[in-house]
Amino acid sequence: MPGTPSLVAGDMDTGSGNVFSTRYTLETPTAGYIVGYTDLPVAADDPAKIKQAMDISRENLLKDGTKLLSEKDIVLDGYPGRELILHGEGVVYRMRSYYVKTRHYQVMLITPVNVTFKTGQPSADSKDRTDLYETISRKYMDSFKLKAGLH
Repeated sequence: MPGTPSLVAGDMDTGSGNVFSTRYTLETPTAGYIVGYTDLPVAADDPAKIKQAMDISRENLLKDGTKLLSEKDIVLDGYPGRELILHGEGVVYRMRSYYVKTRHYQVMLITPVNVTFKTGQPSADSKDRTDLYETISRKYMDSFKLKAGLH
């Protein structure tokens, strides 16, 4: 992150029980940065259940009218994940989510539409994104690494 983030940690009600969640956030004039994790009650080691959890998470994000611009499955050190790019309420959310044993990690970048797209209009076409957005996004998203020994 390009600065010192704020920390928020505590129990979170998921509807099917409480889990402990930790989140670091930082806002700059250009972007909002979030990275965090949730401790899961059981290890996420069944690929079908992980895919189902990611599908449910995506559908929950889209319930309020947020639009899905891009989605792709990704892998980090052999662990499954997904990257979503979403648009809603004048901002673009780029998020990566990974399931690693008993943790669910999320990395998110939030930018205004005019920072993200050359025309200021949301688009699924990556060619419509600004160089600034692509540089910030790539640098931030690719900086997330799992600590040796924890996975």
